Amino acid sequence: MIVVHHSDSARDNVETIRRFHTSSEREFNDIGYHYVILNGNGGTDGEVKTGRDEEAVGAHAKTEGRNFNSVGICLVGKETFTDKQKSALVRKLAELCRKYNITPSAETIVPHHATCPGTGINLTEIIDRVKTSGENSNPKP
Repeated sequence: MIVVHHSDSARDNVETIRRFHTSSEREFNDIGYHYVILNGNGGTDGEVKTGRDEEAVGAHAKTEGRNFNSVGICLVGKETFTDKQKSALVRKLAELCRKYNITPSAETIVPHHATCPGTGINLTEIIDRVKTSGENSNPKP
């Protein structure tokens, strides 16, 4: 599955999130997310940056052991996300669905929890966009 998060901060990037995650407050061995989508405050709007290596177990969704069978994507922001971020999210989700032979649905592309990724992302709409993007039409051989 793919778990979608938000940073709950208006200004962040991979480096600032990594510093927070590896600080004495969190004590992760690296950034918890596999990908971070920037919002223009700390990096180029809509740019997808690699965080934790995709093959490494994430540290982003501890509940029900979801770290072991998921990829974590974090959008920088609180409740407002840019059109470029949303488009980048659709592209990254479609790419991951192809790579891992995932059928995009509410069971395979999930929010971190009820208030994350925030009200600024309608995940149902994003999933519908992934389904109709054409980018997901070439399943993994």
